[in-house]
Amino acid sequence: MTDAEFNICVEKYMKMVYRIAFHYFGRREDAEDITQDVFMKLYSSNITRENDECPEISLFIEPVMEAVDYSSFGESRDILGTTVYYSRDTYKFVPADYELTEEDQKNMEQPNYYISYGSDKVEVQTCDNVIFEMDGKRYTLLGFDNDMTADEWYDMAGDLIQK
Repeated sequence: MTDAEFNICVEKYMKMVYRIAFHYFGRREDAEDITQDVFMKLYSSNITRENDECPEISLFIEPVMEAVDYSSFGESRDILGTTVYYSRDTYKFVPADYELTEEDQKNMEQPNYYISYGSDKVEVQTCDNVIFEMDGKRYTLLGFDNDMTADEWYDMAGDLIQK
């Protein structure tokens, strides 16, 4: 990531990262520390993309307050002693009067395919999600409708883990 790309990311996401951190930790000092840590890790990571814009990926960090059942995630890998879970979910948003097709019914048999009623039109959206716990915190990387592979998602998690 170039300095210019990093600056774009800071301008675009710093307030959001701070608000999320403040929401979870409740203290200005903690939110500032976490925001700084997030952007320092981003700056020192090897995350690159072939486009000129900041990748549309969100990073959420929260304290581990309760156990989470990760069995719905499609796969997991061990990265430097940390179990990292990955999932790609597909959501099809449809109008209330939508009738399921044969393809819909076949897709619904797949574990990470969901149909939601109530949309004005038919839309399909994919959501990639990587989650892991480290040092008492839960890290979640989340992105929508991107072309990244599972290996690229795991690489990003590995960059966070090793920093």
